[in-house]
Amino acid sequence: MTELKLLLARYSAGFNAVSSQVESGRITSTAEANTALNSYKEHVHHMETVLKDLLKAGNQAIQHLQTQIDEASSQVEHELWLSGILALLASLALASWITRSIQAPLSNMRATSQRLAETRDLTLSIPDYGRNELGSMGHSLATLVDTVRSLVHESHGHSARLVQATDQLTRLNGQVATAAEQQAQAAATSTHAIQDMSSSLHTMADTAQNVESQVRDAMQDATHGAELAGKAAGEIQQIAASLAETSQAIGQLNQRSSEIGDIVKVIHDIADQTNLLALNAAIEAARAGEAGRGFAVVADEVRKLAERTSKATTEIASRIQDVQDETQQAYQSMQQANGRIDTGVHSTQQVAEALRALSELSRHSMAKVVDMAQAMQQQNQSSHGVAQNMERISQMSVDTHSAIQQTGELVQQLKQLSSELDNSLNRFRT
Repeated sequence: MTELKLLLARYSAGFNAVSSQVESGRITSTAEANTALNSYKEHVHHMETVLKDLLKAGNQAIQHLQTQIDEASSQVEHELWLSGILALLASLALASWITRSIQAPLSNMRATSQRLAETRDLTLSIPDYGRNELGSMGHSLATLVDTVRSLVHESHGHSARLVQATDQLTRLNGQVATAAEQQAQAAATSTHAIQDMSSSLHTMADTAQNVESQVRDAMQDATHGAELAGKAAGEIQQIAASLAETSQAIGQLNQRSSEIGDIVKVIHDIADQTNLLALNAAIEAARAGEAGRGFAVVADEVRKLAERTSKATTEIASRIQDVQDETQQAYQSMQQANGRIDTGVHSTQQVAEALRALSELSRHSMAKVVDMAQAMQQQNQSSHGVAQNMERISQMSVDTHSAIQQTGELVQQLKQLSSELDNSLNRFRT
């Protein structure tokens, strides 16, 4: 009986230890609880063995008592037999009661644990075995089931929120991908526009060089006419011929000045278009955020250069208009001089002065045309730099779109894992 009490005390201590682990959360599943109790179930089996040994010892004691009774006296044989039978029955009843009181709840609890493991039905109720070691074990098992049930409910909630988050992330990912694709298309369109503008600027620079050559020729013609007019003081007949040639040259110069005025208008229009393109490019750079900050600076420089070009072309147009006015006046003066040969010397001096003024104006016009050609060359170089930056932005947009696609794949994998988790949790009945 002392050994039986000792085994029962050891089992109670082990069961209390497992219960403490369940309440502290170190054991969170039925399988872990069964594994932890396996080492203490040996004490129960040992108690069964001790009870059987007690029954065996009782039987042996009864047999020995019967022998002694047979030897002592046959008179009391009937009474001794009756006492032995009663003692045996009492021993058997006690042993049976102890075995049933321990083995039946343990079997019931084992069956409940197996049913929990097989059916995952967390709604099963754990019987109350009273205020003893078995009752404490049942209470711990019920606490473990309640804990698992709460974990399943919380996991269901986390899984649902995770699915909602992945859905929202998928929608946002799609919006960002669309924006990146639109940005790439806008950058490609801007690149083509800038390349076209660069080609136009290159053509305009060539035209400005041609105009420079023509103005230089006109200046040389005016100088030559002035020299001829100075020598014509004593040769009135040659003055008339020289005036006719000079009048024709001035008419051509007036026509060329008109052509230069048209070219200046074209340059002014291109400068306005460049300013508008720079403004649009700055807007696109602002939409691009941090990645477009460098391009915004370049776009602002292009806009400033276009404004300076516009101002320069306005000034050139004014000067060319002055040249046209002066050449027109000189042309009229020379026409009048052809009708007044009798005042040749005086008229020739006036023509010489007019031609010198024309030569000076032509020199100034040539300097402006040179400046305009240099400005066009600078704009051409700037447009090349802008085109390169736009190509970089386009490539960055393509890389961003690729990264977004990879992110979308990861989101789909996360969503699949969430679905699998939810399916696993649905196997538990709560």
